Amino acid sequence: MRREQGAEQIIARLKLKEEFIANAIHKLRTPIAIIKGNVDLNLREKNLPAGVKKVLREINLEIKDLSSLLSDLTYLIRKDADFARPMVIERQNIFEVISKVIEHLKPLFLVKKIKIIFKKFNATYVQGDRIYLEKLFNNLIGNAIKYTKIGGKILISNEKRNGFLKINIKDNGMGIRPKDMQHIFDRFYRAKKIRTVNDVGTGLGLPIARSVAEMHGGSLEAESVFGQGSTFIVTLPLLPGSRR
Repeated sequence: MRREQGAEQIIARLKLKEEFIANAIHKLRTPIAIIKGNVDLNLREKNLPAGVKKVLREINLEIKDLSSLLSDLTYLIRKDADFARPMVIERQNIFEVISKVIEHLKPLFLVKKIKIIFKKFNATYVQGDRIYLEKLFNNLIGNAIKYTKIGGKILISNEKRNGFLKINIKDNGMGIRPKDMQHIFDRFYRAKKIRTVNDVGTGLGLPIARSVAEMHGGSLEAESVFGQGSTFIVTLPLLPGSRR
């Protein structure tokens, strides 16, 4: 009986904690939306001084980071296998999904003068949820940009084999230490070297990306040489009709 009561108390505390985090996230979204609205409004001014415009664009990037953080926290308070909303499964053109993500991240890699080489996919389709697939590649390409030095390079290539599509996202950034490789998909894990970078990451990006890949019947793996760069490999099942 005591054991059951103890379990009930723990569950009640966890539920209370989740409700608090959910309420905090909800309250934070409103001021962030207001700040972004004011920034966007001022950026439309034609006679805005170049220095002011630069500052406003930097604020916009920080707002995007905060929004991403809130999204990760929303994921955190869900059950292990759940996301914020049910999946909407449809036929997806992966080339279009990745192209949209690259366009969204353009301000980040242009500021760092990073060159993204994206080899076009020919009629490559998978069955999946557009929003979650965009989240997957946004996390991976965003990470590649974040940890690649100014003037670096990111190569996104693909390979079709045995009914599966392998998408390689390779950067020439700082790489990952061997002792950290086994933990990079653990929630909240961030290597000491990585934590020196000025960002607001939570250590949830890679676990979320792997979860999305697995939800689509695929996988996410990583290879890295410390000091030379990393490659993240997304494997997804192809739909019939995808050209080889």
